[in-house]
Amino acid sequence: MNSLSLERVIDLASEYRIIPLVRTVFSASETPLTVYEKLSSGRAGTFLLESADQGVWSRYSFVGVSTRGTLTKSSEGLVRWHSQAGDSALPDASRALPDSGLAAIETMLSEWPASQNSELPPLTSGLVGFLSWNMVREIELLPIAKASDYACPDVCLSMVSDMVILDHLTGNLLLVSNIFVTDQAPVAVAFEQAEARISDMLAKLAAPSQPFLVEL
Repeated sequence: MNSLSLERVIDLASEYRIIPLVRTVFSASETPLTVYEKLSSGRAGTFLLESADQGVWSRYSFVGVSTRGTLTKSSEGLVRWHSQAGDSALPDASRALPDSGLAAIETMLSEWPASQNSELPPLTSGLVGFLSWNMVREIELLPIAKASDYACPDVCLSMVSDMVILDHLTGNLLLVSNIFVTDQAPVAVAFEQAEARISDMLAKLAAPSQPFLVEL
């Protein structure tokens, strides 16, 4: 069963723009790599992150399955939002992002407040990726940089849509599908889409070679 009902999601949508829908299953055999291979397979925007607490390997592994889109700033200074599905960077699709990389990040984080739940792991949504060292030039006035030997963006941050979190303490897998509350689509439609994405992840995980999945 999903963690939230439609009625509860509609209630949360009055305050938050990102609401994680979670389904928990138990697996005695899945590892971070097998989950990544089944659900992500090296597609753009996917990731595998391990948690650490003061240098010690910690409780969770995070497998990014899909993203809403990706924010980039090229080495030439062009800030762009890329989304294969045509999803908007901001809840109000008519609004544009600022031209500054740091300002664009700040705008996205402020425009997409996420519902918090102390019972969930510390990462369920947000932007995942990197900022290059060259971003310091938005803060400090520095000499002109030397030409780079290779092309690399100054910013590349993907907005997490779906992920699987492996809890190594309990052996549970948390299937997370984020509901994005926009000014264009009804909350009920976004809820149904998130439910469908969770069901799709569950079906791919419950392959014949890995049958020991028990929904909680």
